[in-house]
Amino acid sequence: MALRDVEFSAIYSSDLIRARHTAEPHCALHNIEMTTSADFRELYFGDWENCSVNYLTENYREDFTVGWRRIFGTFTPPNGESVVNMADRVAQGLKKAAKAHPGENILVVSHAAAIRALWGKISCLTPDRWAENPFPSNASYSVVEYSNGELIPLSYSIDSHLGDIATNIKH
Repeated sequence: MALRDVEFSAIYSSDLIRARHTAEPHCALHNIEMTTSADFRELYFGDWENCSVNYLTENYREDFTVGWRRIFGTFTPPNGESVVNMADRVAQGLKKAAKAHPGENILVVSHAAAIRALWGKISCLTPDRWAENPFPSNASYSVVEYSNGELIPLSYSIDSHLGDIATNIKH
């Protein structure tokens, strides 16, 4: 476990099951109860919710390949949440968690698009440039500092602990 030696005072997770499953071993290792929050959820995909990548590629080729993949930060799936709104939601949740634990290390478990959007936002890129960062690898971690009310990006999608099983997500 890559973060085994990091002392965390709190562990937050998206309330979606796949994020909670990722957080659980860290909670057990650090003997910390998990706090779940919808703030750290993946994007609400509206009409695309629960659709496979293959289905979206076949049925929404232009929106999916151009909108979702190439202009990520300015995209909104049909009847869904905009990527900008998701980034705002995640940033507010992260600030709230950081304020509750001033000067302490906290672990937040979220989802690829949420992390990618947050990273674009806190890197001060305009949303039309958020696609410049790739989706983070599965089981990677990113490091953000909270100082003077601001989220400061330090390290993105660290996955060296995964060796040859690291993924490069192609959403």
